[in-house]
This record gives sequence, structure tokens and C-alpha cells, in this order.
Amino acid sequence: MVKKIKYLNCQCCFGKPNYFYSRSIEWEFEFHEIIGPPPCGVDDSTGKWYIIIKPEEKKRKVFGLFGGGESGKKIYVKSREETRQLARIIEDLRTQNQTQS
Repeated sequence: MVKKIKYLNCQCCFGKPNYFYSRSIEWEFEFHEIIGPPPCGVDDSTGKWYIIIKPEEKKRKVFGLFGGGESGKKIYVKSREETRQLARIIEDLRTQNQTQS
């Protein structure tokens, strides 16, 4: 069984919050693709807590010159406690997946 972490986007449609929601997957990674444990912190400009999901770097070159790739996906979380809990859950699932592989 492949375990994945997904970031879902949910938006209200037609201006009514309880009427209809549009949902889409912004990104997803399998747990074995994640480098852990995920770093956490506070955004200096907004004061919001965040966690960063870092996938393994896949080195790509654009036109043979420039290195491409993503450094991670930042998720904003409500509080420090929720940030730590989410990081712990992701790390537990990531390490479980590695031992089962």
C-alpha cells in the first residue's frame, strides 16, 4: 500500500459557504519521497506558524544550464502545538513507510 501526503484546496462556490465547495489537490508526495523530519517555524512577516514538506531533490537542468527543482512546500498552521503535532505525525508515517519498504 502506497501512503501519500496531499495538500487539498477547498473553495466556496456561488458565494454561499455551506452550499457547494470546490476541492482540488494542489500537490502530493509519497512518504518515501519526503526528506524528514519536516522543519517548522514562524514567518517573520506574518507571525504565522508553518511546516515545510521537503521532497527528495530531483536534479533537473533547463537547457543544460540551470538547476531546477523545488525546495519544499510550506503549509501554514494555526498554532505552535498543531505545527509540532503535524510534524510528528508526518515523521512517524515517513519512518514507518521506510521500515516497511
